Amino acid sequence: MKRLTSSSIKSLLQIAASVITFLLLLYFYMNYQFHEHEEKLTELQLEIKLAENNMLMIRRNEKDFISRNDSKYHDSLELEIGKFEDKLINIHRVLVEEGIQIEYDSLELIQSIEEYGHSFHEFSELIELLYGSGDEQGLFEILKDESIALETKLLEINDFELNKKMLVLQEKVYDFYSGISGKKEVKILFELEHILQLIDIMGNDIYQFNDEKVMNSYLMFKNNFVKIHNIQSVAGYNHRLGLHGDLRSTVHDIEERLNRLFKIVSEKTTLQIERLYFYSQVLSIVLFFLITTVLGSAVVLTSRLEKGIVRSQDKEIKANRAKSSFLANMSHENKNTFEWYHRYDRNFICFKINAYPKRLFSNNKCLISNIINAN
Repeated sequence: MKRLTSSSIKSLLQIAASVITFLLLLYFYMNYQFHEHEEKLTELQLEIKLAENNMLMIRRNEKDFISRNDSKYHDSLELEIGKFEDKLINIHRVLVEEGIQIEYDSLELIQSIEEYGHSFHEFSELIELLYGSGDEQGLFEILKDESIALETKLLEINDFELNKKMLVLQEKVYDFYSGISGKKEVKILFELEHILQLIDIMGNDIYQFNDEKVMNSYLMFKNNFVKIHNIQSVAGYNHRLGLHGDLRSTVHDIEERLNRLFKIVSEKTTLQIERLYFYSQVLSIVLFFLITTVLGSAVVLTSRLEKGIVRSQDKEIKANRAKSSFLANMSHENKNTFEWYHRYDRNFICFKINAYPKRLFSNNKCLISNIINAN
């Protein structure tokens, strides 16, 4: 009984240790999962912030390229577009992995930035035609040279009115392009129409002189100006018109979408992180109560088993004492019997008790055998 009870206590403690170990492993695993999700959500917020910075760099490089016509800003802008697309793809991937449902299509934003990249490439080619690239002259430089050449040819004709019209035309063209960034489309078209009328009037006056060189110089000036006009009608005279206006509108739309996306995702991720933190706290509390319950149950069961051992030991001691007392009494009674039997003559004893000694020996032998077996 004692050996069996000790084995039961040992098994109980092993079971309790196994349960506690399993609960701790489960807690560490769940806590690891919570922290991993939290890190992903935090990285998601950081990715959106970095995407906003990429968008600012795109706008800055766009502005620098238009104002300086330097290819390095064009290359930097395309590089930032690539980084921006990668970040949007990562943002979309994390949203899908974390199961964050938002009423917003991040893939549409990626498509918008790709369209912006294609449009800017087309716009940059038109800008290079207008302002030149490297050692190659642009149309504005060519127009300037042709204007000077036409002015020189007109001075050779020595016509005051024609030279005056040429000066007025040069002044109108200069005024037209000098403040074009702040002009509205209606005013731009009105001034452009007026310039084209002056060019046609000059053409009619030059035709009267029947000078082929002057006419060729005039036609080159006019054709180049018309070519510039056609390109700018596509590229845009300022940031509100043409491709330039479309690019600016696309950039603003992307920024607005990105801000909405950041706001929505920030709210969602913050809520998700708070939920994960709550689950972690609940898991810690549940783990504490489970471990406490297991330890308490082990202590209670162990105490019961120990009490059972003590009661068994007490019963065994009492049984041994009773056995010893019984043997002592029986030994004394047997001794008295044998003394009485030998004290008197057998012939004196009645024949009815002749069988008593044999029965006595037989019963004593059986009793001793049972006592020995009981031990």
